[in-house]
Amino acid sequence: MIVRDGTNRNNGAWFHAKQMWVQNEETAHLQDKVDRRSFAQLLSIAEPPPKSPQESLESIRVRSGFKVELVANEPLVVDPVAFDWGPDGKFWIVEMRDYPLGLPDSSVTPDLRRGKESASSSNPLPRVGGYKPGGVIKYLEDTDGDGRYDKATVFLENVNFPNGIMVWRKGVLISAAPEIFYAEDTDGDGRADVRKPILVGFNQGNQQHRVNGFEYGLDNWVHAANGGSGGTIRSASTGKSANLRGHDLRFEPDTGEFELVEGQTQFGRRRDDWGNWFGNENPTWLWHYFLPERYLARNAGLAVPKTKQVLANYPNSTRVFPLSRPQQRFNWPEAANNLTSANSATPYRDNLFGPDFATSVFISEPAQNVVHREILEPNGVTFTSRRAPDEQDREFLASSDNWFRPTMLKTGPDGALYIADIYRLVIEHPEYFPDELKNRPDLRAGDDPRFDRLDATNLIQRLAGANGWERDMAQRMLVWCDEKPPVSGLLRAATNNSSPQARIQVFSTLEGLGMMTAAIACDGLQDRHPAVREFAVRLAEPFLRVPLQNGVDRKLAGALLRVVDDPSPRVRYQLALTLGEWNDPRAGRALTQIALKDRDDPYLQTAVLTSATRHVPEILDGILADAKIGPPADLLAQLLNLAVAARDASSVAKAVGQLAQPSGEQYASWQMTATAAFLDALERHDSGLKELQANASEPLKEAVGKLSGLFDHARKTVENASADEADRLPAIRLLGRAPGARQEDVRRLGEILRPQFSATLQQAALDRLKQIDRPEIGRALLGDWKNYGPSLRTEVLNAALSRVEWVRELLAAIQSGTIAAAEVSPVHQQRLMRHALEEIREQAEKLFTARNPDRQKLVKDYAAVNHLPGNAERGVALYRQNCLACHQLKGEGTNLGPDLGTVANKPVETLLVAILDPNQAFETKYINYSAVTKSGREISGMIAVETPNSITLRTAGGQDEVVLRSDLKELTSSKLSLMPEGLENVLKPQDMADLIAYIRSR
Repeated sequence: MIVRDGTNRNNGAWFHAKQMWVQNEETAHLQDKVDRRSFAQLLSIAEPPPKSPQESLESIRVRSGFKVELVANEPLVVDPVAFDWGPDGKFWIVEMRDYPLGLPDSSVTPDLRRGKESASSSNPLPRVGGYKPGGVIKYLEDTDGDGRYDKATVFLENVNFPNGIMVWRKGVLISAAPEIFYAEDTDGDGRADVRKPILVGFNQGNQQHRVNGFEYGLDNWVHAANGGSGGTIRSASTGKSANLRGHDLRFEPDTGEFELVEGQTQFGRRRDDWGNWFGNENPTWLWHYFLPERYLARNAGLAVPKTKQVLANYPNSTRVFPLSRPQQRFNWPEAANNLTSANSATPYRDNLFGPDFATSVFISEPAQNVVHREILEPNGVTFTSRRAPDEQDREFLASSDNWFRPTMLKTGPDGALYIADIYRLVIEHPEYFPDELKNRPDLRAGDDPRFDRLDATNLIQRLAGANGWERDMAQRMLVWCDEKPPVSGLLRAATNNSSPQARIQVFSTLEGLGMMTAAIACDGLQDRHPAVREFAVRLAEPFLRVPLQNGVDRKLAGALLRVVDDPSPRVRYQLALTLGEWNDPRAGRALTQIALKDRDDPYLQTAVLTSATRHVPEILDGILADAKIGPPADLLAQLLNLAVAARDASSVAKAVGQLAQPSGEQYASWQMTATAAFLDALERHDSGLKELQANASEPLKEAVGKLSGLFDHARKTVENASADEADRLPAIRLLGRAPGARQEDVRRLGEILRPQFSATLQQAALDRLKQIDRPEIGRALLGDWKNYGPSLRTEVLNAALSRVEWVRELLAAIQSGTIAAAEVSPVHQQRLMRHALEEIREQAEKLFTARNPDRQKLVKDYAAVNHLPGNAERGVALYRQNCLACHQLKGEGTNLGPDLGTVANKPVETLLVAILDPNQAFETKYINYSAVTKSGREISGMIAVETPNSITLRTAGGQDEVVLRSDLKELTSSKLSLMPEGLENVLKPQDMADLIAYIRSR
């Protein structure tokens, strides 16, 4: 369009020779009075060009008092994502040059090379056709001693998306799915000639969700992060295998031994100086792993809801303050200024930054071009975290350069914080960004310690250093030594140093060398610093597993028992975990003291239960003796179950007698709670009061008979509208338990589902009904359907689908019109149409409109939605009917799938694919699983938590169902996303436009 006359003749814009030409007042100063932009520039979405290393450095703003320096840059390094320092001063670098597709293979034509370039973590394409591995491992050296690296040596090439490295003995450990391997140069030419797999079988999903490492633990094992893609991994040396799902891992490189540990972390499982482990994932700054899973395995009946504590929970905690201009995010476009890609939660491990940074954790956020800082504050056995007071509206480090992409962080040997910057314009998985960006090349990617010269005496001295890397490297080299260092030298380093971190490191080294003794552990228990005492409690465990032999062992036992009164909750917590290793009545009495002292701390109660298996009679006697307050109810129930499993009739009779004994004419809330939890466990094992009495001793039969008074009290409490909700909730859990009163109690439970009762009471009644394996429950669940609200309907459908008899009741209700087919959410429709029983599948297919099997064609058919005007007001109802059970939006809904507010600005085409073809690309964590219990219940949802004892499934509606592994009959994966197919049956093109309009509305 060009103006041909008037005062501004020839002003306008036109297209010619693959360029756009513009002439106006703003271009008048140019040589040709015209500005021109190529189509390629226009397609770049006006993104900035790359800067030189110095220009990029000058774009960084860091906290006042700090400065940023370049350690190495192109051409010395390209695309760095991970690094480590060797004892010989070499700086090892992992270059992921093949991110995200691989390097183009010149032997394949471009058309063939493109192929189908998207994949999901669940259905990975390990290597796109026409591309080849291109990762590089190299090391840098400072050859002239000026403090700057000036020489790079390529150690290994063509590695498959490498993302982690650790110096190990004479070589390095490398993480590069599908394996973790060891590489070494044995002939001195600088290039690896040995490549030995250690662990294999890691899944090759999204390149941002692969196994990665590494961190050396105070347990003398190497730890690695799951990444999110999991896999059934196998040790190349031992043949041992395990499914990594839901876990991180630790391994011993020399032997190939490995263990699963509490997890899972996406990128960078890190620890602090005290042995606390941290992790995170893209939308979460960090969490703390507070419960080691190895302790849970001692009590197979103990189910825990979590092993980690999410930190940074303050208001607007996910707000990010970048300096760079917001970019279009292809998988999360509106996410500017919000956390989307947290990585490498790294505790600072030195004193160079000063005391204000002693509890700081740094986290990289490559999408926003920043490095964030959280400050830890103790909170019982775990932490809370916060921003620094002067970082409330800014980040510790931020760059105005959009190409600055910090990945791995680590405290260096000099105490500085080192940052790997992969430096590129786009840092997205290929499934998330447009074709024109896939094919656009990046214009560019982004005093040395010599420990190898130190003898054992000097290495011991380094254990007392202030720097975390220095202490860790000295420890590893001492452990690797063929000749063990003198114990006396190590102990002097501990006793002569005021640093508690140094004392812990010395104790850890002694353990790694096999030189720890009961006397040393005993000394540690008396240390002035609580973290050292906590560490010493764990070190005592090997000496508790064998009979005490001498005075030193007995002294250790006495010192441990005194720790019961330690002022630190973390020390008492570790003691409660450790006492499970000691088969001595005194351990039971100590556990009782902790249980009563910390009765209001659920984490301490869990720790006691991990150790309770060997000490049930002592703990039961101890907590039942406290008649004034009453025992902790959940603890009592768990102990009762352990006593039943151990056939300890005397302890069971004593405990049941206390449950059945009123105070005057009243029963306490703890009696109802404990009895309900105890009976829950019996029912999970296909048992109950009737079966318990069948072969019981006379005292136990008498005690069980007296429970009738408690059941009568529970019914009266439920029916008393003026009773406190806190009393009615445990009372509801007792309904349907007493022999001969089940039918009447089922009626009472069904009535509580009516809208006159609070949502909390409704959920409690529904939870109880789900446990009763009777055909009539289906009718009780569905009887008042028309009066249920959306959330309750979701939970009722979950319950109805959990048993075959109830499924038939549901289908009959839909057939009769009591429940409209449209009132059954797409998630539940999909479950019915994929049911294991053919008769149910066939009936469901008749009741619900069949889905279109050609999902790609369906997406094309809905392309018109992009041009339809949407009505957000109509979209509200559509969201509540079809999406609310699994998603959140504007503070309403369920935290199961992604928050729909985070996709509000995605292109309509992208949203259509996500809604209509959800299995095209999705993260592994959203895979749908179905668990069938031994009692016949079926539970469907995503796995939220896994431990050695239990699996937690998060169902539609957001409820967590914890299932003990011992109660599982089968657990199967659909290999499909939780997001159902078939929404086209309830969302026509105009409906889709309305729904999208509501999602996008502010």
